[in-house]
Amino acid sequence: ILINDGRIALEVVKYVSNSTLECQTIIAGAVENRKGVNFPGVALDVPSLTEQDEQDLELALKNGADWIALSFVRSPHDYDLVRSRVRDLGFAVPIMAKIEKWDAVQNLDGIIDAFDAVMVARGDLGVELPLERVPLIQKEVIDKATQAGKPVVIATQILDSMTDRPIPTRAEVSDIANAILDGADGLMVTGETAMGKFPEKVIQVLTRVIEETESAINYQDYYIARGNKHLNTAQAISHAACSVAYDQDIKILITMTHSGSTARMVSRYRPAARIIAMTPVEEISRQLSIVWGIT
Repeated sequence: ILINDGRIALEVVKYVSNSTLECQTIIAGAVENRKGVNFPGVALDVPSLTEQDEQDLELALKNGADWIALSFVRSPHDYDLVRSRVRDLGFAVPIMAKIEKWDAVQNLDGIIDAFDAVMVARGDLGVELPLERVPLIQKEVIDKATQAGKPVVIATQILDSMTDRPIPTRAEVSDIANAILDGADGLMVTGETAMGKFPEKVIQVLTRVIEETESAINYQDYYIARGNKHLNTAQAISHAACSVAYDQDIKILITMTHSGSTARMVSRYRPAARIIAMTPVEEISRQLSIVWGIT
């Protein structure tokens, strides 16, 4: 049994009851509140949407949440379950799948197709699977999601050392840069800013690394690679706009969108130009803030 992304490890030595196990400590540490517990290699009979999840979902929606992220997604059917509940509550917010289970990796194509966005939740993923597999899975998720025009966010231990220190490690900076070069739409920090000692410095460092890395990207490679496959009309127009922007050194692309799909389509081809999405729907403008290059 692993706790807090594997920082604490226990070995079950005795079954006591349905709610109690006797364990031996393998890796010691302080067990804090609200930390994850993992059972690697064990198929748990736990619903994708628990009773507590439903309560949290209702609270989030009624307080104006723009995105819903579903933990421990295992199959595309999980989307239908959450979408149905969201509709029952009278909302239509997009839903993001957190890729953190082996089942999700096996069903990756279907999950990307079903959900509105995906997140590589590396903490639980690195506990459920061998650590050495996580970087390659991250690259695979980024590649498939961006090919499908779905936003992809990388999370967990982005700048973990800055929870207690004012400067990052060189490895963390390289990790951030590689995620950007692979095509990630967003990087999510959690503990670094929620309970860290240097939340402002975390954002400053993250911003500097992102800006420096993006300045070195050859954006032409993106739209050429993604324009080789058969495109529908909307994709062809978006691809052509990005091509013209690159050839003519155009600095800004303006797209009109009601649902956000047109803006996301342009973003898929990673133009060198800044993308301005104009929409009459305030919620859509906020939802698009996590999509690459859109303001």
